[in-house]
Amino acid sequence: MLTDQQHRALAEQGVLLANFHVPLGPLPVAMAHSDGAALPLLKAGAFAADLIRFPPAGGVPEHTHPGAHMLFVVGGVGSLLTAGVRLDLRPGVCYLAPAGVPHSIHASARRHLSLVSVANDHRDAGSASRLNLT
Repeated sequence: MLTDQQHRALAEQGVLLANFHVPLGPLPVAMAHSDGAALPLLKAGAFAADLIRFPPAGGVPEHTHPGAHMLFVVGGVGSLLTAGVRLDLRPGVCYLAPAGVPHSIHASARRHLSLVSVANDHRDAGSASRLNLT
């Protein structure tokens, strides 16, 4: 565990740290164009990370993003559909979504799906400009 002084020293060098766990309660930001919710984790300019959760049977329909993003599954199960291929999502799976590539994400019927999304052209989770429905 770092001290406050160590955190400040790292921040002065542009290094940001976030300790998080996957909370069981609601996340604070309702996501645009989906039934998901988000918790902002880190942001440095246009580069940022959010914890995202979809409820059972929830998700986001086919869409694209202005920038690339990586999705790290940290809880629950679900699927990602891209280029006609269905990918199983479970803890430990990482997926890279290039800018402009259509994809959809769905939690299983019985379990939530929690992801950490790291984007290089980040838009706030509640912003309609975060994604474009196709």
